[in-house]
Amino acid sequence: IRKHDKDSMIIVGTNNWSQDVDDVIGQKCSDENVMYALHFYASTHQDKYLEKAKKALSGNVPLFISECSICDASGDGVIDYEMGKRWIDFADENDISYIVWNLSNKNESSSLIRPEVRRLSCWKDEEYSDTAKWFKKVMSDKKDS
Repeated sequence: IRKHDKDSMIIVGTNNWSQDVDDVIGQKCSDENVMYALHFYASTHQDKYLEKAKKALSGNVPLFISECSICDASGDGVIDYEMGKRWIDFADENDISYIVWNLSNKNESSSLIRPEVRRLSCWKDEEYSDTAKWFKKVMSDKKDS
């Protein structure tokens, strides 16, 4: 990467599906333009994982949430709106960017598009899944505040 762009941001994964971000404390890459990937699925990754992220930040580990959703870690299952809100509030309070998983119409909780929708873009509100509607509202509320 540095051969092609010496200033590009590089996102580095961590152990345990990018959840052990606190293990980076004292072992960061010497490159200044490196962030560490953090993944969360709200129904699975609750207080213990939120504490790991807080510990990493207190150890000056730069984080980027490169995958998240409000269901369980399988990408399906029960949606946990309350824990999802806690994670997003944590990200916002600490200026951590995040990417929501997953832009598909697969019949699972993490999918942002309803399974019966075949359109590839320009979706209507009724074509979004409950997860997508929740994230859209969370982001809209931030924009309006």
